[in-house]
Amino acid sequence: MLRSCICAAVGVFAVLQAGVAAASSESVLYSFKGGTDGAMPFAGLLADTEGHLYGTLTQGGSANSGAVFELTPPTKANRPWTKKLLHSFKGGPKDGADPQGGLIADSLGNLYGTTVEGGSGFGTVYELIKPEPGKTAWEEKVLYVFKSGLDGSMPEGTLLLDAAGNLYGTTSEGGGGGDTTCVVGGTPVYCGTVFRLSPPAPGKTKWTEVILYSFVGGANDAAVPRAGLIVNSNGTLFGTTQYGGSFDFGTVFSLTPPPGGHGAWTESVLLFFPAGAGVAPQCTLLMDGFGNLYGTSNESVFSVAENGQYNLLHHFQGQDGSSPGYAGLIMDAGGNLYSTTSAGGPNNNDDGTIFEMMPPAAGQTAWALTVLHNFAGNPTDGQTPFAPLIMDATGTLFGTTFLGGTDNFGAVFKFVP
Repeated sequence: MLRSCICAAVGVFAVLQAGVAAASSESVLYSFKGGTDGAMPFAGLLADTEGHLYGTLTQGGSANSGAVFELTPPTKANRPWTKKLLHSFKGGPKDGADPQGGLIADSLGNLYGTTVEGGSGFGTVYELIKPEPGKTAWEEKVLYVFKSGLDGSMPEGTLLLDAAGNLYGTTSEGGGGGDTTCVVGGTPVYCGTVFRLSPPAPGKTKWTEVILYSFVGGANDAAVPRAGLIVNSNGTLFGTTQYGGSFDFGTVFSLTPPPGGHGAWTESVLLFFPAGAGVAPQCTLLMDGFGNLYGTSNESVFSVAENGQYNLLHHFQGQDGSSPGYAGLIMDAGGNLYSTTSAGGPNNNDDGTIFEMMPPAAGQTAWALTVLHNFAGNPTDGQTPFAPLIMDATGTLFGTTFLGGTDNFGAVFKFVP
């Protein structure tokens, strides 16, 4: 969804403030307890029209294989939010395990997501069906089990849903692209895929997977996509990969559908990351109304214009945050960008930050950074946020931290600017 239109900027990013902004407040809405309560949310949140928050947990639940949770806001002031587990993953051949991607919802409120393990051992795509009126239990259906090999394996990112009900996503491994030239954890693997999963035809029950592209890696192609996709009005998909290019520093790529919907999709690498500018992007991109793309790499915030021009908007130095590469960005109506860093921050506590970036003023080229919150990593605050933020109509930000909270199993927080 396009949030607003802003112009791309060129120039060295300026740090406006390396402390916590005045007249703002951060609070923990829920601290996970581990065990059957769930633990360690890696992905961001999804909100419905009633203000309920939904997310995934990589660990915990009834089988310690992760879970999907819902947080319900209180009906009275100064009362706690209420947490409910909608599904505990069981792993094994019939269920997924370790959901690292976030959730999306269809028009009926049904939820969709991915797991990197479970099924045949290479991950799944699942649906959680919203209860009918008068009922409370959500029903989980495994829509697809990855088999490793040509159909891909280990989907880590959040899915994309089109108007026809097709799901689009990436797998960080698998596919049939070239030789096993990509190395993950010291092991050569296939370089990953972009896939489409289509609902069953009338009278059928199985969803159908189609591989839209298998990455080849090496000097001339992308490799290992770990994040979700975005789409423009023409149906072109855009994403990032952690590796690829002559220096293996990662890429930004596009995938264009065939004319008339028949034939092969066309992949183009829009950007091979240059040396010394922050590398290895693992985020879902943001697109503005002019077609400019924005994202985070392991130490930077960047933009890519429609013509492929790369702009380094900021390189983090530690005091202003560190390691923003997983989270990606959101944008408000004024063109300001918001995200988290999983480490760094003022006072050298290295527990991560929430930051805001403001576009250049007239006649200027440098973006300006404000560190909105420096996570404390103690029992009353979160620690190590990997996930992107969401924003409500009042400008309040919501997110998750992988660690921290009362029992150090992660937390859900809100930040009121």
